[in-house]
Amino acid sequence: MKSPIEIQFPRILPPPAAVTLDVLRQVRGFEARPRAEQELLQGRQLRHRLGHAHAHSPFWRQRLDAAGVDPAQPMDLSVLRRLPVLTRTDLQDNFEAMRARLPDWTDAGIVTGATSGSTGQPVRVEKLNSLYSP
Repeated sequence: MKSPIEIQFPRILPPPAAVTLDVLRQVRGFEARPRAEQELLQGRQLRHRLGHAHAHSPFWRQRLDAAGVDPAQPMDLSVLRRLPVLTRTDLQDNFEAMRARLPDWTDAGIVTGATSGSTGQPVRVEKLNSLYSP
C-alpha cells in the first residue's frame, strides 16, 4: 500500500549517502579553486598530517627526521619525494611504532583489519569504526 503522503522535496538522504554527497560537494568545490589555492590547501593539509605523525608516532618521527622534513615549516607536495617508499616489510615490522594516536585515544572505536597474507605474513591496518567517531 502506498503512503498517502509522499515527500519529494527536500529529499532527506540516509547518513551514508549524505556523507558521500557532502564529500563530493567538497571535492567539486576544491576542483573549482585556482591551482595556486589548491596547492596551498594541499600543503597545509600535508603539514598538519605530517605534524601529527611526527608528534605521535616513533616510526614516522624517525622517518621524517631522516628525510629532513620539518613539520613546523610550510610545505608542498614535493616533500613527499624526500620520503622513502613505504614497503610491505615496513608495515609488517613496525605496526605498533607506526601508530599515530593521540595520547587519550583508546582501542574503543578502532578496528584492526588484516590482509589475507598471500605472501606468508599479513599486513595489519587500523581504522576508525565509524565516520562519526572522534
